[in-house]
Amino acid sequence: MIRTLSLLAVTLLLAGCGMNRAVGVLPNTLDDLGERSAPLRGDAPPVREKP
Repeated sequence: MIRTLSLLAVTLLLAGCGMNRAVGVLPNTLDDLGERSAPLRGDAPPVREKP
């Protein structure tokens, strides 16, 4: 039982770290993908706001 709980705790810890990174990177990736694929779709690329 302790072994199972330990394995579960490690799995949740690793999954949590990976999800934080994925959530931070995914929006930037999708924005970049949208800009790069705009000419293929015949759309004008979206204008990014400068911070």
